Amino acid sequence: MTQAEFNEQLNGQNVLVDFYANWCMPCKQLNPHLREAEEDLKEMGVKILKVNVDNSDDLCSAYKINFIPTVILFVDGAPKGKFTGVKNKDDLIRFVKENL
Repeated sequence: MTQAEFNEQLNGQNVLVDFYANWCMPCKQLNPHLREAEEDLKEMGVKILKVNVDNSDDLCSAYKINFIPTVILFVDGAPKGKFTGVKNKDDLIRFVKENL
């Protein structure tokens, strides 16, 4: 994903961005938790965007993605909170609420 495509996806919205790789086991463990939280997040006005780090070197550099999975919450297009590793549904929702 290019920076322009990424910016278009953010477009001043609240977006939870999952930086992942297909080969990453913790990324695979996080994925079902993101799916479980998706409806709750939608009700909070937050969409989920997945960015494959293997295809997004510029984005990884721009947002200092050194470990995966890394999740960043963008509020109105700006990064507000960040974590690495796996969180369950409840912890994901708590993270978003704390950073909105």
